[in-house]
Amino acid sequence: MRGITLFSRKKLVNLPEYFSDSTSSHFYSYLTGWLEVDFIDKLGEEVIGTNRQSLDWDNPDISKLRKYLQRMIRFLEKQWRKEREAKQTRKISDQANININEWLKTIPDEIKKDFGPILDSFRRNVDFPEKQNEIISTVKNLHGLVPEYPLLHWRYLHPTLKAAIEDCYKKGEYYTAVFEGVKKYITELQTKTASKLKDWNLLENIYALEKKKVGGDNQYFFPKRWSVIEKYKKLDNTDFDNETKSNIIQGHRNLVLAMWQAFRDPISHELVDELRSSGLYTEKDCLDALSLLSHLFRRLDDIQKTTTIQQATTYQ
Repeated sequence: MRGITLFSRKKLVNLPEYFSDSTSSHFYSYLTGWLEVDFIDKLGEEVIGTNRQSLDWDNPDISKLRKYLQRMIRFLEKQWRKEREAKQTRKISDQANININEWLKTIPDEIKKDFGPILDSFRRNVDFPEKQNEIISTVKNLHGLVPEYPLLHWRYLHPTLKAAIEDCYKKGEYYTAVFEGVKKYITELQTKTASKLKDWNLLENIYALEKKKVGGDNQYFFPKRWSVIEKYKKLDNTDFDNETKSNIIQGHRNLVLAMWQAFRDPISHELVDELRSSGLYTEKDCLDALSLLSHLFRRLDDIQKTTTIQQATTYQ
């Protein structure tokens, strides 16, 4: 029989009930038990109905009992929900081979607020055998779309950069991630160019430009020593327009130097707490900086000494 039955001195005093205004939860489908409330026989007045099936709930002392029972039932319902959710989560985790709890820890709150209710729906239905296969398959697909640390994944960072900053990112140390990312870029640039220069001097030297007059009075920028666009041709294997190449070459150099000045230097010279709390340099700025830095790493893959670009006499 569902509900809580009350006994006093081994005798029935109240038929089973839930002591709750709302019984829509599945919890009440499983709630059953009994309690001994012997103290009511010690009260100075009669509080047990003549048919011994109900207590006088208007009595002040019995009213206190009811309030206590209501609090107890609410506590049990809360615990039941918590344990049931944990059991359902374990079932999904085991069958999908995904640690749901650890996965959720890596999801930012702004994503989790929309993401969480979806998983809650899966939990509620995973106990139905006819739905289990579909739920497990959907959870796997969802994990593919929203993996651990999704913001890092969705930015599709260059693999060299991602490997260098992944630990910092997972710890939420975004300012350090930018700083370490720039350091890695400098190291890679030194390796690829065999240069012994460092930091700003390295960047200015490797990406130094010179202006050349080509095709009459037109002047364009060309790299003095190293180029990141040397290999690229049009579909018909002809060169891109001088203006196009000059814009990319000059713009790339500006981006590299801006990465150092606008992103790396502030982190080096100011307290991170000051940058963050003031809003001058936010964590989102850090993530945007990593995306820009990823582009620079992609360009760095193509770096080579200048040849045809420097020989501008044949350019249109």
